[in-house]
Amino acid sequence: MNKKILITQNDQKLYKGKMVNMPVKHSAIKEKSVELFDDDEPCIIHQSYCMKHFAEDLNALFDTNNTDTLDASLFAHELSFLDVESLDNVTITRLK
Repeated sequence: MNKKILITQNDQKLYKGKMVNMPVKHSAIKEKSVELFDDDEPCIIHQSYCMKHFAEDLNALFDTNNTDTLDASLFAHELSFLDVESLDNVTITRLK
């Protein structure tokens, strides 16, 4: 998945790049790996697959809401995997 995003908080750039490389909590990767593979010490292949899964979830969130910009605080549960201090005032933009 080569789609790119921009994550900002209070107009400061936190991340810009490919969705599959976005900042994700290690604990979220571990949890997803247990869910998908029953693996609590995921190898790089399982980690990569989990990252792809998170990117697909984010992309689906954009599509479902028919937008290219999300207010992360409105989707706190769905975006709890993001490795940011707080989702307050965080905006995620899908770049073209």
